[in-house]
Amino acid sequence: MPDKAILVTGDFVLDFQIYEGQRHHYGQSLSDGVKVKYQLGGAALVHQVLEALLKPSKPEQQPEWQSFMAVQDESQYDALHSFDPSKCAYAFWRPYPKDKPPEKQFWRVSEAMGFGAGNIDRTAFDWSPAPGLPDSPQIVVFSEGGMDFRETSDLWHDDKLRKAKWIFLKTAAPVGEGALWRHLADNYCDKLVVIAAARELRETPARLNIGLSWESIVEDTLRELDVHGSLSELTRCRHLIIPFDSEGALWLERRTCLENEPQPLANACARLIYDAGAIEGDNEY
Repeated sequence: MPDKAILVTGDFVLDFQIYEGQRHHYGQSLSDGVKVKYQLGGAALVHQVLEALLKPSKPEQQPEWQSFMAVQDESQYDALHSFDPSKCAYAFWRPYPKDKPPEKQFWRVSEAMGFGAGNIDRTAFDWSPAPGLPDSPQIVVFSEGGMDFRETSDLWHDDKLRKAKWIFLKTAAPVGEGALWRHLADNYCDKLVVIAAARELRETPARLNIGLSWESIVEDTLRELDVHGSLSELTRCRHLIIPFDSEGALWLERRTCLENEPQPLANACARLIYDAGAIEGDNEY
């Protein structure tokens, strides 16, 4: 096992991917038909991205870091028949660009259909825990989507949080709420990194404009993050990263986090990383 380990946990969902086919007549090639695949999503996708990023560039190299997923990736999903549809997500995939030949196309999500309807009972699905998890991961990553994980303390691996150097929380609306947020902000604020997309923040009372200018976006965001703003609770963490789709991100860094309460922005360093030739939402497809 590598010396440096990352533990990934959070809300796990079942993703159904529907791939467009070209078989519009029964007599056409079977291989070109519509395909439906399912896979473990949610926090599992974060784990998969980390695995790809941490993979050595050369086969003979040993990985310095390794990502571990807290639950087993049960590819057969025997529980599929009993899985709550409200925890299943659906998306259509199509090849792009449409005016290019197949060898120059790539697949991407053309339409995110969202979650299914079901019994939203706020109880965690009983995923089997993965064996061989590291005792002292350097980094713990929470990817939670406002579902049941944030209220289920038995799944938080608090013994590992105490030993971790950094804790990442990728969160969704409602942001800055719930038992998990209070636990992390009250006990681990000095090593807590929060990632909350601007589109999630707009689900709150925060007044954040979209599609105007980067200056306007930053002014709105900093106003809502300040002590009396509706997003001030988020300033309790050491680092706050707010992505504006794929066009930019605001990074707020505090030097220390010694008080368990919102901090004035005068005690923080703010950086904006952005595409000067675009504004939020320009690259949305």
